[in-house]
Parts: sequence; structure tokens; C-alpha cells
Amino acid sequence: MIVNKINTGWEVIYQYTHGLLAGKIAQQLAHKYRPPHWVETLTAIIEHDDNQLDFEEKTYLDEVGAPLDFALDQPSHNELYERAIRVLNLASFKSGWITLLVSMHVNFLYQSKASENDKLSKLLDQQKKLRNVLRKRYDITKEDATTYYNFLLFCDRCSLILCQNEVPALSRSIEINKTIDNKQYFIKRIDDTFYTITPWCFEQNEFVLSAETRIVNQLQFKSNHALHKALTTAQVHLNQWSLKRT
Repeated sequence: MIVNKINTGWEVIYQYTHGLLAGKIAQQLAHKYRPPHWVETLTAIIEHDDNQLDFEEKTYLDEVGAPLDFALDQPSHNELYERAIRVLNLASFKSGWITLLVSMHVNFLYQSKASENDKLSKLLDQQKKLRNVLRKRYDITKEDATTYYNFLLFCDRCSLILCQNEVPALSRSIEINKTIDNKQYFIKRIDDTFYTITPWCFEQNEFVLSAETRIVNQLQFKSNHALHKALTTAQVHLNQWSLKRT
């Protein structure tokens, strides 16, 4: 989960919500950039981070009892493996195209950890072979697959920046990444109302994005159960971001 400090406690955004926001961003991108098998691609983008959160698996509190942001989480080797298996299984139940994109994302996330974890290393090796099979099934090259995955990666990173409130004030830019059409992208605030992304890569000249957040008016929790209960009963707030071309 994504955790932002606010005056009264915490703003929490589930990774499911972050994925949905990534899908909304994908839907707004210029149609010329859309990968083939659009519905499957959009599904992969929306679900690429699903099944990461499991309150039965581990405690999502830091050492002082505050909600643990995903970026500060230090999962065990076994937790990494189990998370990878969950997201890959979910993809495999739907289609090979979704599996291809999600498999590339799992590799992107966990490749650096593979040397420390035999189970994860074997899984990634199996996935590499599977991606070769899937590319042949869909008659695309490795370069094509990278292009399509970069589309997902742009949406993922842009969603995270918005969810984590990372856009600086005073019209300063923050880098998104170098992905679509091999260009470097940046996002910034234009004023109190609008954001913009350069270069502009969307179908429309202006649109609005939104994501639900949960407001928890409590700084510390005694147990994982207490945090989970607070989240399920929390006030839900709709965050909105207006973007336009400049």
C-alpha cells in the first residue's frame, strides 16, 4: 500500500487503486501508441500490482506502529517469491498476452533479487523461457515486447508519482521515465489546478484523473488487525488531478 503522511494521520492508497489509476492513464494516451490486443493490455496495466497486499501474510506496520509504505517494506525472500507467484498466476488465468506483460514486469521488479533467492531465480528463468514461447504465439519480436511493456511502465510510474504526491511545487518538473517512443517524460504543476506532462503524449488536450484514498486519523496501531480494521472503516476521499497540454 502507498502511505502518505497528512496532518491528521495517514492517507492510504491500495496498490489495486494505483493499478486502476495506471489503467486510466493508459486509456488517455494517444491511440497511436496503443499496443495490440488492447483490452488485454489494459487489463495487464490495471492488474500488474494486484495481490501484493496480504494482511494474513505479514504485518504492515513499522517499528513504531505506523502504516508501512510499500517503498519502505523489506519483504523476505519467501515473501517476494509468493508475491511473484500470486500475480503471475492471476495473469495466466486470463491470457498469454497479459502473462507476457506481467511476466516482464515481475522480471523488472525482482531481477536484482534473484541472485539472493534460489526459488525466485528459478522462477525468473522459467518466466524467461515462457516469454519466448508467448512472443512466438503472438508473432512479435523481443523488441516489440519491450515497446509494449514500456507503455505499461510509463503508466505505472506516472500513477505512482501522482499517488505518492511527488510532483514538486513552484512549477518544477519530476522525471517520469524514458519509455514511450523512446522519449524522456516529465510531469509538473502548472498552477494550483493543473498538471502537465512533456512531451504531451495523450489523445486529448485536457482531461481529469481520479483515485480513491483512505484517510486514517490515527498515527499508531497496536496490531496488524487494528490497522486492517481502520482501513476497512476509513473515510474514503476522491483525489483528482487535472492535466492539460501547454
